Amino acid sequence: ADTLSALYRETDSDGTEIHRLEARGGVVIASPERTAFGDRAIYDLDRAIAVMYGRNLRLVTKNDTITASDSLEYWERRRIAVARGNAVAIRRDRRIRADVLEVFFTEKKAGALEAVRMNAVGNVVITTPQEVAQAREGVYNAKNVIATLSGDVKITKGETQLNGAVAEVNLNT
Repeated sequence: ADTLSALYRETDSDGTEIHRLEARGGVVIASPERTAFGDRAIYDLDRAIAVMYGRNLRLVTKNDTITASDSLEYWERRRIAVARGNAVAIRRDRRIRADVLEVFFTEKKAGALEAVRMNAVGNVVITTPQEVAQAREGVYNAKNVIATLSGDVKITKGETQLNGAVAEVNLNT
């Protein structure tokens, strides 16, 4: 970052320790398995939670890219990312967009992270090269490539549209 500030606190052993980091300007948080980008970030060392703000917010892993317009959180111990505001998750030719996306990761070989589940809330739109599915809420299981959608569901493929309250969609077939 352009500016990095460390906040200290006193410890029981008459010393000090960093408990919070704040970064401003061109923020990049990188590890071997993921990289996050934003304009401003706060990292709580006690809870191992990073929250980023600004323009062009994104979290990039080997297989997935997650973007947001309002904020992007990463809960390191729980391996959860929360994208708020026009949140989008992209994997190859598939996209999931919602007002809020919760992305649950699992650790693969050599520490690489892979998204295994996504909870989408508000104005959900899932796109593949063949179809567009819309709903108020959705849960996407990346392991079996199934999306369960609820609330004003519309699934469009070509000139065909299915409407309903709830739908289970296999994004492969």
